[in-house]
Amino acid sequence: MKVIKGHELFVSAPDRVGLLADIAGKCADNAINILGICAAQREGTAGIYLHTDDPFRAAEVLNELHTVWQEVIIVDCPSTMGTLRNIAQKLADAHINMLYCYATVSEGPTAKLIMDTTHNDRALEVLSA
Repeated sequence: MKVIKGHELFVSAPDRVGLLADIAGKCADNAINILGICAAQREGTAGIYLHTDDPFRAAEVLNELHTVWQEVIIVDCPSTMGTLRNIAQKLADAHINMLYCYATVSEGPTAKLIMDTTHNDRALEVLSA
């Protein structure tokens, strides 16, 4: 299992039809690859976590929206039953709270889990052991 620190971009904007198409289009037009995404709408506001190959450039491209880049833990792990349970249990045993997570999975043998925790440095150590 490979565990690294990385960065993602959080975008918040008033929700509207076509917002995600506009964001994805701007990224594509600027050769920024979206590797993972988590998006939700609450009370008229869209919140979108973007894991891209260049979060700093994505923030520049999307500068008319409210954007924040933040540190995350990225775990390349087996896409097998029980893997998420094992990761979550290791964090729980170390008293580390997972604030949120999302994953990208293909039909291949590995998945990519992106997460933020209450203690990213410690989570990196625990999951790398």
